[in-house]
Amino acid sequence: MYLPKFKYQGGLFTIGGEFAVKATGENYKGFYFRTYKGELYTGAEPSLKGNNSELIPLEKEEQETGTLETLDVTVYDDILNNPHEFKLKTTEQVPQHVPVVTVGDTINGFIIRYFTQNKLTKQIIEINKQVYNELGSKSVRYFYKNYNIVRINWFLSGELEDIQNGPYKIPGVRTKNLESIKSGDKAIPGLTQYLRDPLQFVV
Repeated sequence: MYLPKFKYQGGLFTIGGEFAVKATGENYKGFYFRTYKGELYTGAEPSLKGNNSELIPLEKEEQETGTLETLDVTVYDDILNNPHEFKLKTTEQVPQHVPVVTVGDTINGFIIRYFTQNKLTKQIIEINKQVYNELGSKSVRYFYKNYNIVRINWFLSGELEDIQNGPYKIPGVRTKNLESIKSGDKAIPGLTQYLRDPLQFVV
């Protein structure tokens, strides 16, 4: 397929749960492009070798299911008291983190954000990946028994608002991030109040 650059938007990326390959019905993850007619195809741009396959948006129910799977929302449940656990007498305070979006993140179209909630105070803060992993692995660096953790995908680029393509609705960045927040709220109640701007860091 050949299209001049002004007739398509290339370099878009989906992490899955949004589109299926029309010919096979298989859930698609990877780069795709949108033509001036609103058609979606695999690949970062049109290929002269004809390697592009047409994509179709998943039904709403399938999108919701895919979102939950893709977000890989992880809940750190209460840990039962165990006399053989490490004695957590001296632990560090969990540090807050503010994401720094890089050029590579913008090209990928999303970042993964990590959050924790103190079970006693209900305070929510954003943390980095290392702290998230240490809490999840029961590292004695932090008093892990007091915290719930969650990670969500946060979309950075693309159409901000939903696009109606015939009978299909293509979710925009705002909708996808609101779905991420909603899913994360199941693990950390109050996340919807903490993340009030679904377009934060969006370019």
